[in-house]
Amino acid sequence: MPDHLYRPPAADGVRSAVNEHSGAYGMGVDYAYTVFHKAEERVKHGVRLAPVAVGSVAAAAE
Repeated sequence: MPDHLYRPPAADGVRSAVNEHSGAYGMGVDYAYTVFHKAEERVKHGVRLAPVAVGSVAAAAE
């Protein structure tokens, strides 16, 4: 196996700890892993809201 493809067994545990306890840095690690490994997102998102222009009637109601 080429050296650049080797991943020690502890790598998943380290990545998990970083994601859980490192705030924004952990979010960046999670994003990079998702992009480079074409993995599914770790977090499920709620309902997506449509954008509302500033000064519109919907914005005034809030």
